[in-house]
Amino acid sequence: MYMKMDEQFKKELAKTNKFVNKVYEKTNLFPNPDPMINETTAEGKTKEEKIKADNRVCPCKPALEIEIPEDGVCHCGIFCSKEYVE
Repeated sequence: MYMKMDEQFKKELAKTNKFVNKVYEKTNLFPNPDPMINETTAEGKTKEEKIKADNRVCPCKPALEIEIPEDGVCHCGIFCSKEYVE
């Protein structure tokens, strides 16, 4: 799904993507193998986010403690275990 994005949304989306990439770099998590899931999740998080990117808490505690260990993927679909990706 591609949406018409205004400049402010584009800036916020860039912050979201930068944040997500930092999480990948600092953790043992990986992007979903479906790029559309990653794109739409980042867009959705950008739209609903009301605080600065540096204050975002993602992946959340339930994702880290339950979802990823049990299912290999968080409920948003953007953070995955290596096994899930393979």
